[in-house]
Amino acid sequence: MALNFLKSLDADDIFISYSREDGSAYLTGLDAALSKRGFSCFTDKRGTDAGKLPPETLYRKVRACKTFVLLATPGALKEPENIAPEVTEFANANGTSRIICVSFDQDEEFGNWASTPWYMHVEGKAREREHPSTLKTGEPSEKIIEQVVAASDYMKSKDRLRRYRNSALSVLGVLIIAIIGAAIIAGLMFRKADAEARRAAAQTDKANQATQAAAQATSDAEKALSQALNAQMEAGVAQLGAEIAKADATEQKKLADAAAAQARQERARATQQQTIAKVRSLANSSQTLLRQRPQEIQRSMSRAVEAMKLSDSLKMHILEADTALRDNLTLLPTRRNSRKQPVDTILAFSPDGRHLARRDSENKVGIYEVGKETLLKEFVCTSSTIALSSGLKYAAATTEQGIKIFDLNDDTRSHLLNNEEAGAADKIAISPTGRYLAFTVIEGEDVATESFLKVVETSSGKLIKSVDDLQTKINDIAFSATGNLAAGGKYLVPWVGAVTGHVILWDLATDQGVDSDLSSGDLFPRYESILVEDVINSIALSNNSFATNEGIWKKTPGASKVKRVGLMPYPPNDDTTSSVRRLAFGDNGKTLIVARYIQALGHSAAPDEDALEVWDAEGHEELVRVFSTKDVLSLAFKPGNRVIALTGEPSTTEPATVIGALDGTASESIDWGPKSEDRIANYSGNSFIVSINEHAAEVWDVFGKKKQTVNFGSTLKKVEAASVTQRGDFLVLAGEAAGGWQFVVYHSDGNSFREWKKIKNPYRPPEMMSLSADGKRLAVIHQDDIHYVRVWDVSTGREITPRSLRLTGDVPTETFSDIKDIKLIGLSPSGQFLVVADFADRTWILDFSRGEKAELELLFDNTATAAVSFSPEDRYLGIGSDNVLHVYDLKSAEGVTEIASLQHPGNVTAVAFSEDSKYVATASSDKHPYRIGEEEGYPICIWLLQPQDLLKEATARLDSISRRDKSP
Repeated sequence: MALNFLKSLDADDIFISYSREDGSAYLTGLDAALSKRGFSCFTDKRGTDAGKLPPETLYRKVRACKTFVLLATPGALKEPENIAPEVTEFANANGTSRIICVSFDQDEEFGNWASTPWYMHVEGKAREREHPSTLKTGEPSEKIIEQVVAASDYMKSKDRLRRYRNSALSVLGVLIIAIIGAAIIAGLMFRKADAEARRAAAQTDKANQATQAAAQATSDAEKALSQALNAQMEAGVAQLGAEIAKADATEQKKLADAAAAQARQERARATQQQTIAKVRSLANSSQTLLRQRPQEIQRSMSRAVEAMKLSDSLKMHILEADTALRDNLTLLPTRRNSRKQPVDTILAFSPDGRHLARRDSENKVGIYEVGKETLLKEFVCTSSTIALSSGLKYAAATTEQGIKIFDLNDDTRSHLLNNEEAGAADKIAISPTGRYLAFTVIEGEDVATESFLKVVETSSGKLIKSVDDLQTKINDIAFSATGNLAAGGKYLVPWVGAVTGHVILWDLATDQGVDSDLSSGDLFPRYESILVEDVINSIALSNNSFATNEGIWKKTPGASKVKRVGLMPYPPNDDTTSSVRRLAFGDNGKTLIVARYIQALGHSAAPDEDALEVWDAEGHEELVRVFSTKDVLSLAFKPGNRVIALTGEPSTTEPATVIGALDGTASESIDWGPKSEDRIANYSGNSFIVSINEHAAEVWDVFGKKKQTVNFGSTLKKVEAASVTQRGDFLVLAGEAAGGWQFVVYHSDGNSFREWKKIKNPYRPPEMMSLSADGKRLAVIHQDDIHYVRVWDVSTGREITPRSLRLTGDVPTETFSDIKDIKLIGLSPSGQFLVVADFADRTWILDFSRGEKAELELLFDNTATAAVSFSPEDRYLGIGSDNVLHVYDLKSAEGVTEIASLQHPGNVTAVAFSEDSKYVATASSDKHPYRIGEEEGYPICIWLLQPQDLLKEATARLDSISRRDKSP
């Protein structure tokens, strides 16, 4: 007996047709979701024979399934012929009512399928729409899953197998009853035949034998039929059981595979979290060490480097690691070179750091250019307390009789200052031109030892100034290259008996030049006192910086506070210890020259020696810093990663100024652009300026030195606002037209702008506008009783303002009832992200890819945002505020994440990213109420952004320190 229904026992519930180019992740997610609902899914990944073309076994599976899901991804639409046979096979076998179409164009216009070869099978059917992002996340929406489940309203494959088994058992029971009935009927017939035989006793033995043979044959036939039926039914039941067991095993395997995958994900997530915790621990340890023991900056930097390497290995940019590394880079300068010297030979540096005095023999001192071995001057002297002027003019040395002044060009003019106080001199320094001599004398004994400072004329010994109220034991004094004077040592605080470092500064330079007239003591200014943590043993002075044996410090003109900007560590060594003996600034304050004494420890056989080192004068967190003379209103990167800064509003006589900043130089100035007779409508975010007159707008490409004129008179009567994209490809004007307010978007071909789109504006004239780089999305700030935001799809002219930004009357929605009075907006180049800042010093970001459910995410509070910029590929966001640039990664695995916090002097006025996102540039205004000079008032900085580049810079600085000293 043939059981045809058994042929469909291996059929699946749902066949999913997809493109392997971009549909694999979504297929996996959909398969898993439907399997959890109990449905059996089949795709061309499973159970198909090998071959170049789709095998017949695949088409048999397609025909056997009861529901067909078509994933019309961009890849499937690009090559529709790949999935067309599957659609056709199912439609021919089962019709089209159970075909479910899923498109991936949510929040976009419907794709056109009319040209696909399978369109005839889906024409007129409703599409289920997914967001394009689900192709990457692999997470189908609940709506799609429910639609597939609803369409598959027949029994699942396992349930069908159980139904077939129950049906087979029912058939078996009927057959058994039929066999019993047949046997009863056969018995009755047999008895009837026997009765007839008795009534026909006269029949022959041949008839009796025939009857017996027939009865036997009937019995044998009934037995054989019963056995055959039993065997067939047992086989059917066994096959049903096997299919059910197979289906159960397949489902269990899927569940086990899903559990294993989830376990792997959890293990990976746990490992990642452990690594992140280690990164943060290393970063915090680095910063703690740098704060508590700054002299161990090498160890601190090494921990920060390790933290950043681990962060980079995770393909993440962790803020704590970035901050720790940048903090170390701020304080660790580069050691340019180091040369070994015989011990106790370097006696003094000149104030300009160009020359040094060196002991050449027991009674001779030679003068050399720093870093060179050519003897320039020589004089006879046995003292070790020596001072040099600049320019190879004078030297001074202490003697038992007083202080001898050596004229290095005419020894007949050398002379001795033999007054009583000079004879007791402890430390000496001579001014750059040799006009003045400063020296200290010591009063008191033991802990009460105190230094007095004297300044005299070198020619006559006349006392210019005596300072006796320092409460300090001075260990070193020095003149700067401009004639200012510094002293450093122990600060004595009698009332508590404490000792700390004390730096004393005298600002002696005036407009008269170096070593100006101090002949009257009244012209000698009051000293400035600066306390630092550690005792000062050596000191050097530059324009706004001073260096001690503990590091380099920078002083803001007119301000009382100083900031440490550099530390000069020495490579740790078990055999030696070191100390700084003498210091001098060189190269106009850009370098620091250090004479370091290296002493061998007791167990070491190495000799004592001196090292002559040249360091950068600052660590620098940023890569480049230059200064403008005016406020910087806009920044842009040009080819070659050159930063272009637009400074100052144009005036009637002076156009816009462009400064090119590269490698620490402000090398170019371009005076070009509109003058003030035109109204400036847009002047931020790029190197373009839009000026407006009565009939036209002019877009000035300041760096390219060209302009494009847009005659708007035929469309707009008056323009109220304008905005141009970063590359200058699109321009939007907002103003009054014949039918009311309008936005008009123009597109440039590089030579001229042409009108592209018009949008009716039903609101107030705009206060500010931001246009995406492709010109397709426009964000606008309007003002009524408050400032509010509206967003437009330029292509369709449709308003797409998200619910979280909409207002009911003048009251925001309940979700964000405290967001109002918007002062600043910024659209990312692709238009996916919108930054919003309000007058209450709060800043949010909104992701339009989330569609109507897009909500504002708070980035920070209580911080005034002054500038906003996105990187060209929408990856990074820079937000400038007071003293800080916040950099966010918009596409990290953890969502919008802050990855860098860059410290600034003053308010950040402009931000720009390079094309490759390797650099970020900032401009700021460092305005101090008591500033003496504005030469450092408007800094422009270029920062390394990527971890790999920061690691490279940190490694280079560490290598410069650990590199072996050169021989003399």
